[in-house]
Amino acid sequence: MAREMINDMDIENVVGGSIVFSTDHTTCGLNCNNQCKVNDFDGALQFIKDNYNTMSERDIMRNLVAQGYITRL
Repeated sequence: MAREMINDMDIENVVGGSIVFSTDHTTCGLNCNNQCKVNDFDGALQFIKDNYNTMSERDIMRNLVAQGYITRL
């Protein structure tokens, strides 16, 4: 993906994620702190896709743990 300049009007539309998975998808964490073991990568990814508009990333992580997709280390 090429870099491009963003004008000041569009800066509020830029979004990113803080839930980061390791390259081998065995651990994940918030803000690159790999603090959870991934039990079901595909299930976790689907849960994130289904809920990113309605939950904060912290709430998503809590729910991923509660539903068994990931386990805290």
